[in-house]
Amino acid sequence: MDTERCRATTKKGTPCTRKARYDGFCRQHAKLPWWIKHKHLLILFFTALFIPLSLFMWDQIRSTKQSEKTTREIVQIKLELGNIQDYLDGLPTTSDIRKKKLFENGLAARECFKYDEARDLFRGILSLQPSFSERIAVLILVGNAFYSQSKLQEANGSYFEALRFAREHNDREGEGVAHNNIGLIYQALAQFDEAMKHHKDALRIYQKIGDKKGIATALNNLALLLQAQGKYAEAEPLYRRALYIRKVQLGADHPDVATSLNNLAELLKAQGNYAEAEPLYRLTLDIDEAQLGKDHPNVATSLNNLAGLLQAQGKYAEAELLFRRALDIDEIQLGKDHPDVAQSLNNLAGLLQVQGKYAETEPLFRRALDIFEAQLGKDHPYTKTVRNNLKELLDTIKTSKKKENK
Repeated sequence: MDTERCRATTKKGTPCTRKARYDGFCRQHAKLPWWIKHKHLLILFFTALFIPLSLFMWDQIRSTKQSEKTTREIVQIKLELGNIQDYLDGLPTTSDIRKKKLFENGLAARECFKYDEARDLFRGILSLQPSFSERIAVLILVGNAFYSQSKLQEANGSYFEALRFAREHNDREGEGVAHNNIGLIYQALAQFDEAMKHHKDALRIYQKIGDKKGIATALNNLALLLQAQGKYAEAEPLYRRALYIRKVQLGADHPDVATSLNNLAELLKAQGNYAEAEPLYRLTLDIDEAQLGKDHPNVATSLNNLAGLLQAQGKYAEAELLFRRALDIDEIQLGKDHPDVAQSLNNLAGLLQVQGKYAETEPLFRRALDIFEAQLGKDHPYTKTVRNNLKELLDTIKTSKKKENK
């Protein structure tokens, strides 16, 4: 019984009544290491240290995820919508000198991005008693000029008028082109069901008349539509089929081949396949610069998309150079209020935000938002994305200021 009690005596000289736990002594009188005797204090100390550290780490992870989310949204903004088609039946070879001159001058103005002038020249043909096929061609050309300025409703009106004429006169090629372009309008407006209907109609017509180039265009635009809805597995074989047809029909260095390469690269990037996507982006840029010139808007698109991939890989310095070059091209060639300028502003702002350069980021997001609201409306998906990006930036700035004041 005595062996169960502590063998030590208290300061008053009386036997300790506690149970022996360590070599015949209680916990109080045993010669234990300090960290065992004061275990409860250590627990309190590490708990006090761990909780703030955990909160800090969680905040860092949350901020990183928000940055990655913003980056993904920004990059998707610059995804090319697809291939608008011309329909030139009869106009290049017309014997009417007046029509031919208006047509050629209209194309020249369009090449210089003077879309208002080009549209007026094309419309001049309508006053010269054009044939039904020439009328369809003019309506398509007028619609394409509107589309290039992101005046989507005006473009759609012209396309639907062309579709009506094509159906009345059984012009299958003109009907296919009208369906294709209407599909792209609805796609730009995020009305995916209507877009799918018109793209499928275009593909069906092209297959029926054996138009290989039209088939490739319809496949490319269908793939873009599926990708926009997250249906990557369905989109990829359509992209690859369109790319193969274009290489065979047009040659490996044609701008339409570059478009297919770009869109396939975007799909691969969306799936995290950066290694396969990067050489496709670089090849796209090389083709566009060689075939269209280094200051063409398509080159700006290629620069934006390659920069987005580099940003996703943390190559910020190279990405920033490409984003700024793309913005310069868009402002010079399209005007400072064009939606493509807003896309470039948004992309550059996202890169700067990831690097913590908030003072430079905010005015870029605000300018992009103003352009999108004015040109596409407050409810357009691009407008909502930029508005959300700006909100997240302001939240991040607010959080940072609170931490600094503590």
